[in-house]
Amino acid sequence: MRRIGKRWRILVKYCLRSTLMASLFLFCTACLSKKEYSEEEIKSLIDQEVNRKITDYRNAKIKACQDEALREATHIVDSLLIVEAYFERDTLSRPPKPVKPNEDIPKIKGPDTIQLKPLFEGKKKKVKIDTLGKKNKGIQ
Repeated sequence: MRRIGKRWRILVKYCLRSTLMASLFLFCTACLSKKEYSEEEIKSLIDQEVNRKITDYRNAKIKACQDEALREATHIVDSLLIVEAYFERDTLSRPPKPVKPNEDIPKIKGPDTIQLKPLFEGKKKKVKIDTLGKKNKGIQ
């Protein structure tokens, strides 16, 4: 730890002395300025303070009651708006699906009347290479 130099010690000493002197001066002035009150003045000061506290308490209670009333009124209005919106919604909905008939689909009896023909006319060609590039044997 570094040593404090001589100048710093002197400075600290003067700061402590000046702080002590200032606090002593303030203490003395506070003691000298003390005023003596009579009993009537004390009663009037107590009454003023009690009245101020009663007024503050009354104002706080009124504010709390107003806030509670506002909260309840907001809840009621919100509930009424929700109910009103519920009853005003569109009463028309999608129509129901039609009922399927109970009858079975009749089956066609008899031979097919359409003759089948090949898709491509002509000779069948052998495929030498498939799409992968390998030779295929016997694929037509």
